[in-house]
Amino acid sequence: MASALKAGPGAGFMQWTYLVFSRLNSRYEQGTAESVLSWAIETFGTGLAVGTSFGTSGIVLMDMAIKIQPDVDIFYIDTGYFFPETNKLIDRIQDHYQRSLRRVLPNRPSLSRPKNMALPSIITTLTSAASCARWLRFRRRCKTARPG
Repeated sequence: MASALKAGPGAGFMQWTYLVFSRLNSRYEQGTAESVLSWAIETFGTGLAVGTSFGTSGIVLMDMAIKIQPDVDIFYIDTGYFFPETNKLIDRIQDHYQRSLRRVLPNRPSLSRPKNMALPSIITTLTSAASCARWLRFRRRCKTARPG
């Protein structure tokens, strides 16, 4: 890795980046998520943005960041494919923290769908882990079944 950093354009920047991140990794290797977030907020200030897709880890990270810096920039990308439950969750989160989250819309229309366009039925059918697991077991049985 180190030899690859020595050659080519931008090598000085790559060496600097490698050195800086190696030191940060050493410093925070045994640290908590809160200590890393605190460092990021102190270092980047208003330039820091925390993105979430409203999964468990994203919500936990968002909660930690807001507790450290209540006005930290929290954003999400709305492609128009959220389930109604996700939109309700966004509303509940904004109500809970008494603040808005920054909604980012795609620049390309091809990334979002018209509101009246239904999601494919396979997506709506496989919304839970349990139904997904059942579907995978069914596929496995179909592949292993041999004609009699």
